[in-house]
Amino acid sequence: MLKRDKDSFDSYATLEGVYVRIIIGITQDPKRISKLLAIHRGRKSTLIEMGPFISEEDAKNWLALLKSKICSMKEIVQEEECDEDKLWYGFTFEQMTD
Repeated sequence: MLKRDKDSFDSYATLEGVYVRIIIGITQDPKRISKLLAIHRGRKSTLIEMGPFISEEDAKNWLALLKSKICSMKEIVQEEECDEDKLWYGFTFEQMTD
């Protein structure tokens, strides 16, 4: 069971002495998810991909639901331009920290 580390200012949770942060976000480029996994040292075995969502609003509603349920998370802000013709994808993964 994950427990919030009350002494941490960076929203980490502990699991048997290991620090874990949940990374969440949305994107229109599914290839970007694997890049973010590598950049943030995510655990591939914890990767969950959702979608496709038809609209940005649907993807943001999914993201808002997650944010309301996960206390120890970091959101990856979408950096690419929005394209109304493309679908949306959501993702979550665990980031192990030292």
